[in-house]
Amino acid sequence: MIRQLDVTDQSESRDADLAALRTRLRRGTRSGRAAAQQELEELRVGDLIRLMTIEQGQRRHRRVGLIVGILVYVSVMLGVALVTHRFMMLTYIGSFSGVVAAAVAFSPAHKNAARLLAKYDDIAGAGPLVEALEIPDKGVRTAVRAGLTGILPRLRASDAPRITPDQRKILRAQLTIRPLSKHDPETRPFVVATLTALEQVGDETFLEPVERLAAGTGLGLYDDVRIAAESCVPALRQRIENIRHSSDLLRAASSDHGAPADELLRAAASSGYADPSMLLRSTDSGQIDA
Repeated sequence: MIRQLDVTDQSESRDADLAALRTRLRRGTRSGRAAAQQELEELRVGDLIRLMTIEQGQRRHRRVGLIVGILVYVSVMLGVALVTHRFMMLTYIGSFSGVVAAAVAFSPAHKNAARLLAKYDDIAGAGPLVEALEIPDKGVRTAVRAGLTGILPRLRASDAPRITPDQRKILRAQLTIRPLSKHDPETRPFVVATLTALEQVGDETFLEPVERLAAGTGLGLYDDVRIAAESCVPALRQRIENIRHSSDLLRAASSDHGAPADELLRAAASSGYADPSMLLRSTDSGQIDA
């Protein structure tokens, strides 16, 4: 059985356990896969997040390997064609559809973990769930959107680092979904939840798509989405200004003291937030308390 470990525990033994579970879900016997699925369903939030992180890393590694392999293959084929003057060989370059599909596919473990994580009302799972929006499985996407609809509005500025640049790109794509009446009832609450979250964790890359929704384009043709976008725009602009102001202060401090940036107090440029517990506070005695 998988040992239940705390989310902050990054031990090799835990990763080994999760790797073994991933293998049993893919390659085990029928009864073995059923037992592995039961273990998966008993995992805690921390292990589910770690499993999804591993799966995403493996998928990213496959994509990089695919790109390198295709570039090498194309270079070799082009060289051979130039030497032999048999340019018909280049027509084989386009026959990679099966390989590409395998490289970018999401594993059963990734899909099942996403579906299970979506059931937990835990903001720690926000980032991995955003990544799971790319899973081409309607059932998984529906479950993930439902989970994020409850999680995203509870994010605060201090949670901005939970959302990576790649995950932000996925969220931006969700804001540009075209209206399709068949799917809009399940999509609109998720988009509204996303807009609420962006007031706290957004950045300047979201401003244009949010303004478009506020102007009534795309899903903004629906009143609930448009109103949420209109509310988000000023808050998002203020947040962007706060982030820029923090960056300006950091540059000014670096210039004044001539010290490298990594030796100075850093502004949380990605979140515009400073942890109050890390700031200097005035005590009743007039001394400075850290």
